Amino acid sequence: SAAGFVEPDVIASAGGVLTATLTVDYANNVIGGDPVRLRNYNGKLVGPTLRAKAGDSLKIALVNKLPANPSGPQHNT
Repeated sequence: SAAGFVEPDVIASAGGVLTATLTVDYANNVIGGDPVRLRNYNGKLVGPTLRAKAGDSLKIALVNKLPANPSGPQHNT
């Protein structure tokens, strides 16, 4: 529901440059009362909103803390 919506963090450009570090990882969360294990960005289920203006430069570092993909077919369990 809209009442349960939490606005994501905002990272905005300054001086014509948007600088951000995004760390991707897995975390345990609860959605609709059900436990789920999903990717998250900077420790949150929803990553930040990036706000830039036309002509701004983006400097984004991605810190990948995801495990290596297992070999073989993937199935949801």
